[in-house]
Amino acid sequence: MLLTKNTKLCLMYRYTDLSVTSFSELLSNGAGGILLLVPGKERRLSEEQRDAVMALEEHILTTEIQVVLDVNHNDFKALKN
Repeated sequence: MLLTKNTKLCLMYRYTDLSVTSFSELLSNGAGGILLLVPGKERRLSEEQRDAVMALEEHILTTEIQVVLDVNHNDFKALKN
């Protein structure tokens, strides 16, 4: 998603659909808030997905973030691809 510097949107992403690079781009392009949806326990992640989620989590925990960031642990079956 292309954001302008004047755009202040709250964006919602599945944790598994966001990389460290795309997360950083959202922040640098002026996202006003980010809601990350974590998959339910019944959803199995591939090793590649798990590694990507862990890298994103580490990035989030070690980066100073100037926007509202919420991590929601509810199931995201309602979101369609």
